[in-house]
Amino acid sequence: MKGFFKRWMVVAACLTLFVACSQDDIVEDPLPNGGSDTSAEEDTNGNSEATDPKDGEREDAANWEDLADGREVVLENEAFKIFEPSPNAEVETELVVRGLAKVYEGTVHYELEDGHYIFASGFVTASNGAPDWGEFEIFIDLRDVPSGAATLYLFEESAKDGAWHKNQLAIPLEVANEKEVVEPNNPGPEVVLENESFKIFDPAPNSEVENQLVVRGLARVYEGTVQYELEDGHYIFASGFVTASNGAPDWGEFELVIDLAKVPSGSVTLFLFEENAKDGSWKNQLALPLNVINGAVINEPDNSDPEVILENNAFKVFQPAPYTEVENQVVVRGLARVFEATLQYELEDGHYILARGFTTASDGAPEWGEFEILIDFDYVSNSTVTLILFEESAKDGSRINELVIPLTVKNK
Repeated sequence: MKGFFKRWMVVAACLTLFVACSQDDIVEDPLPNGGSDTSAEEDTNGNSEATDPKDGEREDAANWEDLADGREVVLENEAFKIFEPSPNAEVETELVVRGLAKVYEGTVHYELEDGHYIFASGFVTASNGAPDWGEFEIFIDLRDVPSGAATLYLFEESAKDGAWHKNQLAIPLEVANEKEVVEPNNPGPEVVLENESFKIFDPAPNSEVENQLVVRGLARVYEGTVQYELEDGHYIFASGFVTASNGAPDWGEFELVIDLAKVPSGSVTLFLFEENAKDGSWKNQLALPLNVINGAVINEPDNSDPEVILENNAFKVFQPAPYTEVENQVVVRGLARVFEATLQYELEDGHYILARGFTTASDGAPEWGEFEILIDFDYVSNSTVTLILFEESAKDGSRINELVIPLTVKNK
């Protein structure tokens, strides 16, 4: 019997050893065709850790490499891969840009400038939008661009706020052509006031003007667009734009005519400027001080008007009085002296804006104009609300001349 059990124990041990060896052979067997497991990565200490590359990374790499088709990328960032031109390349009458872009809706924005003037701007559409890479091509005519250093900026606009120059890529270039900047003729009229963008022939600073203001001069501004604003430090009497005969980098002639019939006598300033193509801000501003002499008189409020219970430089409010009790509607009556007669309002309760909008007074600044606003509201989170009257700055859209009226909500 003992011999029987010994024989069975030997057989069992042999079977166990055979199974273990078979499993080792399976684990150590290399991948077919000599391949290796790409999911294993060695760390800096030589240790291997199994990883699985993200599908998006694999697809992204394959996407742009397939599109590149072997072409060399000479400049890149996270949104652009440029095949041509190389940085500091010399270009003559035409600039051709080819590359790949990974931008929102495939929209590639560009701007060519030399640090002073914008020669070209616009957009093209790539063959694909983000998150894929798409091919794009840009052609820019350089025949009106003077020789010298220039920079091409590629960028996208933020989908959230429209902000420009997101993921900006700068390509420095050297323009080499026969174009020369047209300078003003010396025999021309005398320049009485100037800066890098404007040369004024008339009127001279501090001139007296009566019913009409006529301004003549030269401008070197983007697309020939000359912006202007006439004001006295409190009110804007006129604003707008005219177009010069040439755009930057050339000088172009312009003439500006402003009716002064409603401008009261006194000191005013005419501002000439151009708008920044990137953000709309003023740039290269030139101030021309003048003295208006005419019979215009500002229409002051009549003494027979209702009692003014709250006022500032731009508003005279007849109703409601501060801390008036309101239920679900606010009625506002008064006078306003605001640019183009447009007054803005906002009703809030400290947490939420209940209503906002604008209305138009019967006259614009410098005259006083009557206005009435009816504001309906429902839910409020506090027992008080605040009505704010204001106007928007013609320069930058900011709030100016705010008048705050606190009110009490009935049964809250």
